[in-house]
Amino acid sequence: MLHLFGTNVNHTNIHTAFNCTFVNVLLAFSCFYDTFGVFGMGGAEIVDKKISEVKLHNVGILTFTYGDNFGQRLQNLAMQEYLKKYFENVYTIRQTEKKIGLIRQAKIFAKRILNGSYSAQERRKENFKVFNNEYLNFYDWPIDENNLKSFPEEGFDYFVCGSDQIWSPYSDDVNSTFFLTFTAPSKRIALSPSLSADSIPEGKKAEFKSYLNGFEFISTREYTGSDLVFELTGNKAETLIDPTLMFDIEFWKKYEKKPRISASNKYALCYFLGEPGQMMDIYNECNREGLSVVDILNDKSYISCGPSEFIYLIHNADKVYTDSYHGTIFSIIFNKPFVLCKRKGACIDMNSRFDTLFRKLNIELDKETDMSIYASIDQEHVNSRIDKERKKFEAFFIKCIDKKAAKQ
Repeated sequence: MLHLFGTNVNHTNIHTAFNCTFVNVLLAFSCFYDTFGVFGMGGAEIVDKKISEVKLHNVGILTFTYGDNFGQRLQNLAMQEYLKKYFENVYTIRQTEKKIGLIRQAKIFAKRILNGSYSAQERRKENFKVFNNEYLNFYDWPIDENNLKSFPEEGFDYFVCGSDQIWSPYSDDVNSTFFLTFTAPSKRIALSPSLSADSIPEGKKAEFKSYLNGFEFISTREYTGSDLVFELTGNKAETLIDPTLMFDIEFWKKYEKKPRISASNKYALCYFLGEPGQMMDIYNECNREGLSVVDILNDKSYISCGPSEFIYLIHNADKVYTDSYHGTIFSIIFNKPFVLCKRKGACIDMNSRFDTLFRKLNIELDKETDMSIYASIDQEHVNSRIDKERKKFEAFFIKCIDKKAAKQ
């Protein structure tokens, strides 16, 4: 039974830092190893048993917390639920939301009024708010670079940064808080954050090197990210899967919700974060296959969907067209045929995120056109690869939290 948090928690209720002596630590971890055995590293087999008997107290997650992106919210949920195996309390630390300029606000408002989507967009915001309140446990003290010294980090055993593109050197939303600079290196865990780049601008290399050297153990979500870590620091970084892949269909079905309006016949789900260059081809292809088209971000009947409705629509789709990383991941989780579409104006969208994902899961490309990539999935084989990657993810994390006892 999952324990879901529906309210925000005041920081004064958090216990003080995990306070135990050297002897207590040794005794706790001695019992742990006596009961469950020793965990190997580097992709080795691990004992598939919970260690909830040795739970730590508090952990804080640093990831993007504002906006209305399905993948962003779902990877946050997955990370939270995974960490509950090892911590009594798991909190997501809110980022201070950047204010949108008045001119941009006016343009967005005018566009929504003109295309008739204003009320649907407001319902969408409400659905995201409901999802956040029902399933995510937010800490009520937001953090940004202006309040790092006053943030009460002493009440936490660890902080985890990840997942999502929180280390992108090309994003204005990325700052030092995502590298956990406000707390001691011994409390920092980089668990599958993404740099989403194959290079770092020359002017940012020194800054990123300093940030990355602040971790005793480090992992990234893409191979290119691990390469960049080694290039800057000389330290090896593990390459781990996105936390959404740590859970199976049955887990995700618990969070799905049927939209107010849902397709009554067979349909293909379209989920595009960029502008696709082949919508007419998609409609023609679906027409030949007897599928209606549900365009979740542009169809007025579905614009209001939140993360739970998104899960439902993928689960019940007959096919998925997407340019999204998490759209692809959830298609794989729910065993749906999918087409990875390249964004209009982009030379190719088969970037490091998809390359790493397909290599790790050994997914072969069926065919590639100017605008689309078709993948064939042997679900049994893919599931076995996912299981292997889950063990690697678990082994890395256990190494991180085990370091406290090892160094006493």
